[in-house]
Amino acid sequence: MIKGKKITRPNGLKAEDCAVFAQAASKYLSSVQIIKDNITVNAKSIMGLISLNIKKDDYVYLAVQGEDERSAFEALYDLL
Repeated sequence: MIKGKKITRPNGLKAEDCAVFAQAASKYLSSVQIIKDNITVNAKSIMGLISLNIKKDDYVYLAVQGEDERSAFEALYDLL
């Protein structure tokens, strides 16, 4: 599954937000990736997420693939 989302958080995704997202993504067996400006990172990696420097109004894609992708996607999409 892959779906785009515009980031609406006033400060974008800061380090703490990235840590929460990576921790939540790590609970799933599926591969979880975030794509921004044609750069793909493993969403289970805090440093990978931070490296994207996601700001307010940026458009990112959440890509999830694996055996528990539906439940992972539903839980993680709302965290963005």
